[in-house]
Amino acid sequence: MRIGPNSQKLTRKQIIEFFQKEGLIHFDELINSKAVYPEHFSVFKYDKFIELAKISSKLRTIDILQNLSCIRNNQLTNAGVLFFGVANEFMLLQAKISAILFQGTKNVTILDRKDFCDDLVSNIEDSMVFLRKHLNLSYKIKHLQREEILEIPEVALREALVNAACHRDYFEKGANISISIFSDRVEISNPGGLPSGLPIELFGRKSVTRNSVIADLLHRIGYIEKIGTGIQRIKDAVADVASCTVEFEISENWFTTIFYRKHDNVTDRLSQIVRIMKDNPNVSSAKLAELLQVSKRTILRDIEKLKHDKISRIGTERDGYWQIIIEQENTK
Repeated sequence: MRIGPNSQKLTRKQIIEFFQKEGLIHFDELINSKAVYPEHFSVFKYDKFIELAKISSKLRTIDILQNLSCIRNNQLTNAGVLFFGVANEFMLLQAKISAILFQGTKNVTILDRKDFCDDLVSNIEDSMVFLRKHLNLSYKIKHLQREEILEIPEVALREALVNAACHRDYFEKGANISISIFSDRVEISNPGGLPSGLPIELFGRKSVTRNSVIADLLHRIGYIEKIGTGIQRIKDAVADVASCTVEFEISENWFTTIFYRKHDNVTDRLSQIVRIMKDNPNVSSAKLAELLQVSKRTILRDIEKLKHDKISRIGTERDGYWQIIIEQENTK
């Protein structure tokens, strides 16, 4: 490498880092040295994938995996591990997705946390379950059936997760994709800023894929509708609702999608009460007041509102439990 009039010899690590930064080495195409085929290969995950991708099961597994760039020289690639591997935390620790619910607007007090360490598709689905659990739901009747509406459109949340999985810098081992839920916003972050070759002024209009094999595999099973359209799909989905807005925060080493939540405190608290009762039907009003940081009188007033159509008390105050009416109606 030449610096000014002098030449400076790069170390092996510096050379590798240079090629990584310039996008000349792709993580998903590299052989995973820890994975042993077929010991660390999940037939169940593979069968599910080829069914979703509509690939003929009559073809030899090894040939399909080679065509998908998931195996080379009889060894699983990193993409192969991410989609079909077992014990993924051992083979690819950085593939984990961490989901955290914080109290209030600061990342100080954790109310719930889950770390998802399975294959990439399972991690995305488990993350969606976590988001549905902790975000507010509303209901509307459509074609004589009750339809659940998440305060942040599911299509936008899913696109943000898929975007993070496709574009994260997997060479960065010290950080994971993270989901942070606050009372006023939801942040979905991944290590790695914009890929090399994509200037900030073209963000959202042009696309450069950091992990093309991962993107192709997700596209085959319908998780990506059309490569390069994810950001616009997020914007379009959010534009159709009044309950949230979206921004994108980009730095050299991080990319974050921020969904700002718009709701009043009372509606939010009522939804949280129902959610807590669902998880713990025996919860007391005193415990609810402690968890939500309001007075017991406020909780009792909220409970009376919810008793009209959302909850009912079975048994006595001391020995009874809460029953969620909404769920019963949905199962009829």
